[in-house]
Amino acid sequence: MKKEDYSIYRDKHGTINVKPLPSEKELRDFYSTKYYQDDYGGYSATYSKEELKHIHLIDKQIRFIAKKLLKRNISTLYDLGCGEGYTCKFFYEDGVDVSASDFSEYGFKVHNPETMAKINFRTGDIVNDLIFPDKVFDVIILKNVLEHVIDPVLILNRIKEMMHESSILAIRVPNDVDNPILDSFLKRKSIGIQSADYFAPPEHLRHFSFSSLRSFMTEVGMNTVTQFSDFPIELFLLDERTSYYETDFGKKAHSIRSKINGILDDLDIEKVINLAQSLSGLSLGRQIVSIHQKRNI
Repeated sequence: MKKEDYSIYRDKHGTINVKPLPSEKELRDFYSTKYYQDDYGGYSATYSKEELKHIHLIDKQIRFIAKKLLKRNISTLYDLGCGEGYTCKFFYEDGVDVSASDFSEYGFKVHNPETMAKINFRTGDIVNDLIFPDKVFDVIILKNVLEHVIDPVLILNRIKEMMHESSILAIRVPNDVDNPILDSFLKRKSIGIQSADYFAPPEHLRHFSFSSLRSFMTEVGMNTVTQFSDFPIELFLLDERTSYYETDFGKKAHSIRSKINGILDDLDIEKVINLAQSLSGLSLGRQIVSIHQKRNI
């Protein structure tokens, strides 16, 4: 199907959803045989030192928050939808017992084969199957997964079965809705969301905001501990010369973001988190990072 064959609607939480949804088989085939192999996700063959620091900044933030909530070091971690395995490598080298899963081993095997051989990695249907039955984890990471799945309630209910009373769930999704800078640009250019570059079904099936994700997580029985964002790369949309929608500035914009995050990576992590939380309070930044725990009933 082409983009124009899909329609969208806002649900009661404020999330923009795509319809019709693909079948489970279509989605499973897409991620197991095409997503990494055909470069749908925009992944790189190699990453510079700066880009790796950019990737690991969120890992450092999650580690800091998790240690505060657990009141101890992280013992066990599950990276669900682990992609290329860089987060797995970060936590494995930190002494954590890491488990991971994805539809395909392709991305992990290409980028971090040594780590993949040392951790508990499995391929499978990460949405519908409880890949690690009878296991619970201190930390579960769900990076850029929730916007892709047909039934987010199902996957979160599966995840809750793998959480003890103090476990944390760290979610990252794109900040596509109610982002003041992005919305202003789209309105100024008369671009509807279905014409925007980031509207890419069957890859992205829903588009979250900070508030819509909080509301949704409350409904599925999760408390939101905190939310934070990243460098607001959408700032480059404010100038015609740097607009990555209209020029070839995208790679340069990403390079600048990586350099800034590389600098932040070397600073006081608690203060960096405070800055990122302030950005999220204004709904700025192209990424939403949301930390949750199960609600005790």
